Amino acid sequence: MNVISYSEARHTIIHRRDGDDAVVMSLESYNNLMENLHLMSSPNNIRHINESIAQIKAGQTEEKGLIDE
Repeated sequence: MNVISYSEARHTIIHRRDGDDAVVMSLESYNNLMENLHLMSSPNNIRHINESIAQIKAGQTEEKGLIDE
């Protein structure tokens, strides 16, 4: 068995004979990827994100403080 560090493994594609290649990533990276896929699967979310980006670029934002309890 070959032993390599995580740093080496994350830049490696694991090739399988059947063509089903694999990659290694942290659980945090995987969870972030899944969340982004979920958010981007909704046309309403995409529209809202694009509108928000346009507002930021146009300087149409305002700073709000935290709510005091």
